[in-house]
Amino acid sequence: MSLNTTNNRREQPSSQESLPNSILEQSSTSPVNPPVRASPLHPRTFRLALIPPTIDEDGFRQYLGGLECKNGNPTQNILAFGLAPYMEWLVATVTFRNEPLIFMECCPNCQISVSLPSDLCEATITVDCDFYGITPLYHPVSKPKYDLVAVSGLASHAFGSWKSPHQSHIMWLRDFLPIDFPDIRVLSWGYESGLESAVTTMGIADFARQLLIAVGTARETSSSDNEMLTPRPIIFVGHSLGGLVIKQALVDAAQGSSQHDQAILNSCIGIFLFGVPNRGLNNENLLSLMKGKKSASFVTNLMQGSELLQVLHTAFLRSYEKILKSCFVVSFYEMEDTKTIRNEGGEWKRTGRPVRMVSKESATWFMPREEVHNQVPMYSDHSQLVKFISRADHNYLAVRSKMKELVEKTPEILRLRRENNTGISVYFMVPFPQNLDYIGTSQTLKHKLNGNNAGDHQRLALWGLAGVGKTQDILNFVYEFNGPRSRISKSIFWVHAGSALRFEQDYRKLAELVKLPGWDDLKQDIRPIVKNWFECPKSDDWILILDNADDKLVFFPELSPDITSSIDQSTECDGLAQYIPRGSKGTVIVTTRDYEVADLLASTNTLCKEVLGPKESKQLFEQHYPGVTDHEEHGRSISLLLKELQYLPLAIVQVAAFLRQNRLLSPSDYLKRFNSTKDSQKRLLSKQFNDIRRYANAETILATFSITFRQIQEQSSLSSSLLKMIACVDRQGIPHEFLACSGLEGSDDEFFLCEAINKLINFSLLTSSVRHERAYEMHSLVYVAIQAFLSPQEIRTVTEATTKVLVGILPNEEIENWPVWNVYQGRWNEAEQLEVQVMETSLRVLGLEHPSTLDSIANLALTFFNQGRWNEAEQLEVQVMETRKRVLGLEHPDTLTIIANLASTFCNQGRWNEAEQLEVQVMETSLRVLGLEHPSTLISIGNLSSTYRNQGRWKEAEQLEVQVMETRKRVLGLEHPDTLTSIANLASTYRNQGRWKETEQLDVQVMETSSRVLGLEHPDTLTSIANLASTYRNQGRWKEAEQLEEQVVETSSRVLGLEHPSTLKCIGNLASTFCNQGRWKEAEQLEVQVMETSSRVLGLEHPDTLTIIANLASTYRNQGRWKEAEQLEVQVMETSSRVLGLEHPDTLTSIANLASTYRNQGKWKEAEQLEGQVMETSSRVLGLEHPDTLTIIANLASTYGNQGRWKEAEQLFVQVVEASSRVLGLEHPNTLTIMINLAHIRKSQGRVDEAIALMEKAVTLRSLILGDDHPGTKNSMDALIKWRGEAKDVESTWR
Repeated sequence: MSLNTTNNRREQPSSQESLPNSILEQSSTSPVNPPVRASPLHPRTFRLALIPPTIDEDGFRQYLGGLECKNGNPTQNILAFGLAPYMEWLVATVTFRNEPLIFMECCPNCQISVSLPSDLCEATITVDCDFYGITPLYHPVSKPKYDLVAVSGLASHAFGSWKSPHQSHIMWLRDFLPIDFPDIRVLSWGYESGLESAVTTMGIADFARQLLIAVGTARETSSSDNEMLTPRPIIFVGHSLGGLVIKQALVDAAQGSSQHDQAILNSCIGIFLFGVPNRGLNNENLLSLMKGKKSASFVTNLMQGSELLQVLHTAFLRSYEKILKSCFVVSFYEMEDTKTIRNEGGEWKRTGRPVRMVSKESATWFMPREEVHNQVPMYSDHSQLVKFISRADHNYLAVRSKMKELVEKTPEILRLRRENNTGISVYFMVPFPQNLDYIGTSQTLKHKLNGNNAGDHQRLALWGLAGVGKTQDILNFVYEFNGPRSRISKSIFWVHAGSALRFEQDYRKLAELVKLPGWDDLKQDIRPIVKNWFECPKSDDWILILDNADDKLVFFPELSPDITSSIDQSTECDGLAQYIPRGSKGTVIVTTRDYEVADLLASTNTLCKEVLGPKESKQLFEQHYPGVTDHEEHGRSISLLLKELQYLPLAIVQVAAFLRQNRLLSPSDYLKRFNSTKDSQKRLLSKQFNDIRRYANAETILATFSITFRQIQEQSSLSSSLLKMIACVDRQGIPHEFLACSGLEGSDDEFFLCEAINKLINFSLLTSSVRHERAYEMHSLVYVAIQAFLSPQEIRTVTEATTKVLVGILPNEEIENWPVWNVYQGRWNEAEQLEVQVMETSLRVLGLEHPSTLDSIANLALTFFNQGRWNEAEQLEVQVMETRKRVLGLEHPDTLTIIANLASTFCNQGRWNEAEQLEVQVMETSLRVLGLEHPSTLISIGNLSSTYRNQGRWKEAEQLEVQVMETRKRVLGLEHPDTLTSIANLASTYRNQGRWKETEQLDVQVMETSSRVLGLEHPDTLTSIANLASTYRNQGRWKEAEQLEEQVVETSSRVLGLEHPSTLKCIGNLASTFCNQGRWKEAEQLEVQVMETSSRVLGLEHPDTLTIIANLASTYRNQGRWKEAEQLEVQVMETSSRVLGLEHPDTLTSIANLASTYRNQGKWKEAEQLEGQVMETSSRVLGLEHPDTLTIIANLASTYGNQGRWKEAEQLFVQVVEASSRVLGLEHPNTLTIMINLAHIRKSQGRVDEAIALMEKAVTLRSLILGDDHPGTKNSMDALIKWRGEAKDVESTWR
C-alpha cells in the first residue's frame, strides 16, 4: 500500500460564508478607424541612411508610419519598407501611401536630414530620392553567399527602373528575389544618366570606374578577414546602358592592377543582361532631340555602328577568354516595340513612333558562341523589360529559373575558374546535385575538420541512425567546400562503400575520370592503383568521401575474433580498409551507421549525427511540401506527425513526398491512418518515393533499416535475437533485467550480453534511457521497421518465446513494488498492450487455471484500475477471485490479495459498503491464518481504515491506523517504508478531521525520514512533501505550500517526466494553491496545461482528467466566467454519469459543482433542483450523516438563503450543524463554516443578537483551531466587528 497521494480535487463545494460581490457595468465605445485613403498612382520611394544599427525596427516603422501628413494619416501609411545593413549603419527604403510633410521637402539632387526622437534613438538620418551609389535592398539573416549588383539603364532611376508597372511600391529585387534566393545579398547602384544632365558629359568608362569603386567599398566593409581571403561570388544584373557599364567595368578590372578590381573580376560568376545594346540603340529620334546639347556625344556613342561599342566588345571578349570563360551569362531581349520619346511643348513624352529599341542581334551579341538556351525572349518593350508585376509574372519566372540554374552551376564555375588560375586539375566526382533545401548541421562537420592541422592526412567518421541525414550533411559540406566562397583547390571524390562491388565500381569511375592506367581493363584490380594515386604527389590535395560504410565485415573480415580499435594494417586483413589511402595529405570522410566502423576507420575523430529538432523538422517538411503550412489547420497535425516520426529526416521527406503526390489527403488524414494500427504504419512507411539526392536502391525508411538488420544478423546472433525480442514488447523503458532473463544463448553471461546490447547501441538501434536506470529505448520507426522485417512465422515464434519469458518474470498483481515494472508506471496504454499479449498467450499455452495466467489477468485488471476503467477491472478481478477460490482455496494469500484488489475497485466506484464487507473478510482471514504482525494482515487493516475514512468514519479509521502504525514500528522499525506509509495514512485521517497541528507533525516526520532513507527524488518522498504542502494549504499557509509544491513539480518532472500522472497531480496541486491566493491566471495556465496533457495521455474519460477539468471550471467560476465554467461542468457531469454512474460520489460532486455555478449566476431554481437531486441520492447511497451529504444539504440551505427563504435555510443549517457537531465534532472546520453560514442567515432575518452570539462562538473556535492569521479566521472576525459596529449604531439611534 503506497503513501497517500495528495488529492488535488477542489471541485467539491463546501458551505462557506459568502462575500457580497459588486458588479459594475461599464459602457464602452469602440474606436472608429479613419477611412483608408487610396494610395497615389505613383508614390515616391525614399532612401533613409545613417540609421543606427541598434535601432528597434518595429519602433522605427511605427515612428515613420505616424509622421504627420498633409491630408491626415491613413491607418497604414507605409506601403513598403525594407531595412538592410550597409557600412556601419542601416539603410531603409520606404514608400508611403501619403507622403509625410517632412519628406515633401526631399526633391531630386537634394538630400534632407531628419532627427529621430530621443525615445527611439538619438540620431540624425539622411533622406534622399535619387538612390545614387550603392543601396542595399536585402541582406540575409546569416552571412550572404552571393552578392547581386543591379545597374539600371539610360535616363533611369536606380530604384524606380525595377519597380512594378502597376504597384509602384513593389520592387522585385527587394520583394521577390530574396524570397526565392534568401542567401543572396541584393544591392543596386545608381548613377546620373539623365539625358539633359551635365553629368552625362561623362562616358561609359567614367561610370565603370565609379561602379568598381562602389562595389569594392561595399564588399570590403561587409567582409570579415576570412571573407577577404575568399570573397563571395558576384552576380551582375544590367539593364540597357547598365549592361554596357558592367562590361566596361570588367574590362577595366582585367586590364588593371588593382587587387580590389581583380577580386571583383575573379568573383564574377554570372551576368544577367536585359536589353543591352551591344551593337547600339535603334533610336535616331533620340539623337535628333539631343542635337546641340552636351549629352549629344554620349548618346552618339550608344547608337548603332558606334566605334566605342565595337572597341568595348573586342576588349571584353579578350577578358572573357582569359578570365571569365566559365562565367554564366544570360541575355534577355525584348519582343515588343517601344514608343520613342518626343518633346511636346517642352515636355518629354513617350508618344513617338514605335521601334524595336534593342534588336535581338544587338542584345545577344555579348560573347562568342553564346549558348542559345541563355538567350531568353521577354514579352515586353524595352522600358518594361525589368518591371515585374508579381512573383507569378511569366517574365520574372524566366529570370528566377536562370538564377536557380546559375546557383546550381556555381561550384562547377568556381572549379573551372580555380583550374584556370592555378593550372592544377581539380576533379569533382559527386553523384548528387546540391541540395538547396538542406536543413542540418554541416557546420559542426566543418569545424571538426578545420580543427585538424592543415596539410596533414585527416580522417573523420560521421555515424548515426539510418535515415538521420548523414549523407545530406556530407553532400552539403562538399558543395559548401567547393562552393561560392571557397578558393581552396581540392579534388572531391564520392565513393559508395556499402558493398565491395559498389566500392570497386566507384573506384573504377574515379580512375576513368583521372585517366589512370588500367582503368578500362576489367581484369585489372583497380583498387590498389587508385590508392597509390591518392598517395602520390600528382593527385595534389583531395577529399575522399566513403559513404554508407555500414558493414564492418566488408572492411574488416573477422578471420580472427581479436579485432582492436585502430587503423593498423594488421587488422585490415583482406577487407576494403587496406584500399583507403593514407600518406601525408588528403582527407577521408566516412559515413556509417555503425559506431564500431567509425572508430576502426577514424579512431577518436568521430562525430555522432543526431536527429533534427522540431523547428528544423518542420522546415524540412515545408521545403518538401511547399505551401502546406499556409493552411493554419494543418500546422498542429504536422507538428504531431513529425513527433510521431521522431524527427527522422528520411521519414519526414518520405511522408512529405507521399502527401505532395496525394494532395486530396491532408496531414491530419495521414496522422489518423498512421496512428490507427501497426499495419497501417508499415504500409505507409513502405510507400516508394524518389529523390535525386539519394540512392535509388533504398528509398523507403523500411528498406533502409532492413539493410542494418541483415548486417546485425551477420555479425551477432545474440544481438539479432535481442532485437527480435524487443520487437514483441514495448520499445521504451526496456529493463536490462528483462534482457538478462531472456533465456537466449549467451544472455546469462553479463559480459556477452553487454557486448550484444552495445552492438545495437553502436548502430543507434537502441539508446540508454534518460528516464530509467539500466533501461533502453528504441526509436519508434526502428520498432515498426523490425516488426515489418520479421516474417509472420518469425513473429509468432518470437512472440510465444517472449511471452513465456514475461510470464516467468512478471510479478503478481502487487507490481508497484517490482523495480523492473516501474518503467511502465503512468504509461498505462503501453502496459495494457503488453499485458493483453501476455494474458492471451498464457491462456493459450498454460490454460485459465494456471497461477501465471491468473497473475497476468490480475495485472491487466490493475492497469484498467489505474486508467479509471473500474468496471473492466471489476470483471477481471471477479473472474480471478472465483477461479482462485476454487483452485487455491479461500484462505490462500493470492486469493486474499485479489479480494483486496476487488475491494479497492469497489471503493473507487463509491461502493463503500461492499468494499467494507470484502475488507473485513480479508482482515479476519489474514488475522486467523497469517497472524497480526504479518505484512499482508497489516495491509488489509490499512485498507479497511481507508474505507472508513472515505465513509467519514474517522474515529474508527484512526483506531485501526494507530494499531497498524504501532505494530509496524515494533516489527519493521520506524524507518521502514511500510511504517512511513501507515504514519502518512494516520496523518490523512487527522487532516480530514481538521486536526492540522497533529497532521503537520506526522507529515514532517514522514518527509524527513523518507528524505534521509529513500532520497529526495524517490516518489514516496515526493508524495510526503506534497502531503505536507496540502496541510499548509489547509492552514492558509500558502507561501509555504507553494514552495514545497514547486519543489515537487520540478523534481517529479525531471525524474518521472512531464506527462506522468503523478507529475500532473503535483501541477494540479500547485494550481490549487495559486487559486487560494487569488492568482487565477497562473492557476488557469497550469490547469489548462494539465487538462490538455491528461486528455492526451490518460483519455478524456479518465477520473484524473475529469478532476482537472472540474478544477479549471472552478477557476473560471472564481473569475466570474460563468458560461465557461458551466460548459466544463456540464461536460464533467455528463461524462461522469455515463462512465461512473449517477450514484457515484464523483458524479454527485460534479452535479453539485454545476449547481454552485447556477447559484452564482442567480439561477436559483436550477441550482435548487440539482442540489435536491444530489441530497436525495447522497442520503440514500452514503447516509444522512456522511460529510459529503452534510455539505450538499448546506449548499441547498445557501440556495434557499439567496432566495430570501430564511426559514427553510435556517432549518437545514441547524440540521447540518447538529449532525456535523455530532459526527465531525464541534471544532471541525466544516462544522465552524456551517455555523458561520447559520449566523449570516439569522442576521438576514434581523436576529442580530443571536447572529453575533453564534459568530462570536465560531470566531473563538476558529482562532483556537486555525489560528488568528488563517484567512478564514480573519474573514469571520471582520464580519463580527462589522456586525457589532452596526448594532452599536442602531442602539445609538434608539437612544
